[in-house]
Amino acid sequence: MSADFLTWLTAWLRRHPVQSPPRDQGASYTTEVMARVGAPVPAPAFRWAVRPRTLWALATVTACGMALMVVQRTPSAAARMAADVQRTVDVLAAVGEIDPLSGAELEQDAVLMDQIMLAEAQDEAEDDLWIEDTLDLLNQVEEDAVAGSESSESVDELLHELELLDEHDIASS
Repeated sequence: MSADFLTWLTAWLRRHPVQSPPRDQGASYTTEVMARVGAPVPAPAFRWAVRPRTLWALATVTACGMALMVVQRTPSAAARMAADVQRTVDVLAAVGEIDPLSGAELEQDAVLMDQIMLAEAQDEAEDDLWIEDTLDLLNQVEEDAVAGSESSESVDELLHELELLDEHDIASS
């Protein structure tokens, strides 16, 4: 702390001494101070302007209205897309581009498309496995090439080892 602050603080405390009541006069000192300050006035209780039943009815109506707004659904993206597809099919059927479809045919087509999508997904998974296997083979060949370079193997021997590794992988699949 700076000396200026300490000087100011001591001067302020001399002008405004701390007063405390004597031990036996604590209650009378408190009443005297409270009389000077003024006793706190309790806040008035809030009175409802309308009857409680009216408020409950209004709250119930509001809650029901909010529940209806939450529950009311707007068409989802899938429903809108299905409606667009149906309109397109209807237009094409009206023009004569396609035959009108029945619900059973649409269901069969949907099942067929699901099977095709599953087959394609399995092919993609197999492609990923094939890529991983190929990378593993290349890593093994590189390790063999590094080890083989010390023993001065020829390129033909390395290719032969690669073919053997590939045949071994095919046989193990």
